[in-house]
Amino acid sequence: MSSPVKRQSEPARLTLRQHLDAYLDNLLLQGASQKSQSARHERLSPFVNWCQEQGVISAAQVTEPLLQNWQQYLTRYRKANGQSYTPDSQRRRLRALRLWFDWLQQQHAIPTSPAATLAAPDRKKRPSVTETHGQPDAIPARFATLRQHLAAWLEAVQGQGLSERTQEAYEERLLPFISWCEARGVMTAPQVSLPLLESYQRWLRSHRKADGQPYSPGSQRDRLSVLRQWFRWLLQRHHILYNPTDNMVLPREEKRLPAQVMNEDETHTVLAAASIDTLTGLRNRAILEVLWSTGIRRMEVANLLLSEVDFGRGVVMVRQGKGGKDRVVPIGEQALHWLSRWLSVRPQLTRRGDSGHLFITRKGRGLARGTLTQIAADSIRKQAQLTKPGACHLFRHSMETEMVENGADTRHIQAILGHEKLETTQIYTRVAIGHLKKVHEQTHPAERQSKQATPPDDKQANSDQPDSPKPV
Repeated sequence: MSSPVKRQSEPARLTLRQHLDAYLDNLLLQGASQKSQSARHERLSPFVNWCQEQGVISAAQVTEPLLQNWQQYLTRYRKANGQSYTPDSQRRRLRALRLWFDWLQQQHAIPTSPAATLAAPDRKKRPSVTETHGQPDAIPARFATLRQHLAAWLEAVQGQGLSERTQEAYEERLLPFISWCEARGVMTAPQVSLPLLESYQRWLRSHRKADGQPYSPGSQRDRLSVLRQWFRWLLQRHHILYNPTDNMVLPREEKRLPAQVMNEDETHTVLAAASIDTLTGLRNRAILEVLWSTGIRRMEVANLLLSEVDFGRGVVMVRQGKGGKDRVVPIGEQALHWLSRWLSVRPQLTRRGDSGHLFITRKGRGLARGTLTQIAADSIRKQAQLTKPGACHLFRHSMETEMVENGADTRHIQAILGHEKLETTQIYTRVAIGHLKKVHEQTHPAERQSKQATPPDDKQANSDQPDSPKPV
């Protein structure tokens, strides 16, 4: 009697991507939060993508030498901002990998875990601070360096539930300050004084980035605000006797209007100009329609999953948006129509894998944010031949401005945009000048009188001019 054929759903026959999906589902069943699951996915999905590029499809193909190569890759890798992953960030990724493979071994998907001997970078430990009776005046003679304090603070904010993206943003804003201090011989937090901070502020105003542009007042304010947060934490932990950033005057908060927006006709021109003759062309048209209909951010489009579009209710679930918040956003029938057309051909791009994202590459992976920017920019300036600056965010600005023009309440717009503060949403009430002009024409006394008056004929118009001399 022949042995039964093994089913494809057995653990040993699953791909790495399928194993990852099963692992993430199991985390939720075990009581992990959605935020924890998203963080684990963010740390493991790049490894799966990297393995696929190496021709490694299943968990059984993963070996210790392969994991060592992955660790070296993490060390050399540079993010979009040119910065490398910190040792702590590498450690978090490798620890997540080890936990995943331990789980795979428990599920009998692999005989042993190749990640068991994986050596992650050492955790940066801050030196202990001896306190006498809990009073802050007992700071020891030996201080941790600014870099060590930064590493400790980033670990602290991680424990508060802030996303890894936020932690990296904090680090990006503070590392230039630390380097600037070190160049001046300032190595520890107690050496930082108000005059030093004022000198750093002057440097920020005069500094030029790699593209030759200065930091905007808003960018300066962001960097100094994070610096203040950090030093408040240092004071709370008694690493400093007083907080010099409390007396630091921040640049005024900018209230700039969006540079330009597209009107309704221009937006329709951009949408109609998109080529739909190819799979990626149809995908790009669906992306533009979603941007225009929902106004969601580029990052939120990139993170959208297939399961997060509800065609029946006509809504999109935005998970872990800016600030780590979830929200539900309406999506129109036109956008749903183009999404349906895209979804009918999407399976043709999943033969080499499927990340589960709504919009994917030819290899079945989620789109990078830079790719979305390129798609939107090319559609606006190359295909539609508009001279408007901007890309994905231009659709967001334009949609909300048009809604304000048509009488939408700012509270409703705030909910759609996901703005934490109503003041941010009210920017669009200042952009909607067309509505103001209409009100001005309808209500201003001079405008009303000019419309009610009968236009003078040519003779009346010239009545104030002297008569031309008659020929003799």
